[in-house]
Order: sequence, then structure tokens, then C-alpha cells
Amino acid sequence: MNLSKVGGVEKVDVSLEKGLSTIVMKNENNATLQQLETVVRKSGFSPKKARVVFKGKLQSKDGKVTQAIVTGSQEILPATSKVASVESDKEYQIEGLLTIESNGNQSIEIESFK
Repeated sequence: MNLSKVGGVEKVDVSLEKGLSTIVMKNENNATLQQLETVVRKSGFSPKKARVVFKGKLQSKDGKVTQAIVTGSQEILPATSKVASVESDKEYQIEGLLTIESNGNQSIEIESFK
């Protein structure tokens, strides 16, 4: 798996024994999660879930978080959160669990943001 060739990747650690890849991205990168997923799939693996930390903005509708917009790539992810409302124009450090379905659709369950 050659994730280090994706622009913006700083460090990659792969454990086949654990079935886990840890990818550290450079600050101010514009790589998309889709680019990383494509490399993983082309290497013969099926990504399922990823713990992610990124800078971005959250959007809410009717008192529920509905989307996360990743700073840099401007990638928009459908999102869920137990937090009811957020400031839409504020940039947060967002942590959550990204789910990648077999058809490539992605969504994030936001665990925290600050």
C-alpha cells in the first residue's frame, strides 16, 4: 500500500497483523479521504472505519449537525452528532469515526469538536 505517495501525507504506519493503517497528514494539506480510500482499495484492501481528526466546519439544520466540511480539501461529509447546535462559520478541530461503505459512500459520527 503506497499511501505515502498521496500529496499531503506525512507518515504512514501499516500493521497487517492488526489490519490497521495509521496515516498522519501534513498541516494545510488538501488530500481527500476519497484519494486515500482509492489507494487502499487499489492495494487489495477494503477500508471500513477510520478514526479521524481534522480541522473543518460543521453545518446544522433543525438543531442537528448534518455535515462536516473538511478544511483544505473542502470535502463534505454527511455527519451525525449528539451536540444539538454549532456555529456554522467557525472552524473546529473535529474528532470522529468515519464509516466507509462498500459503494464508497462516507459518513462521520462526530465524537467531539473544539
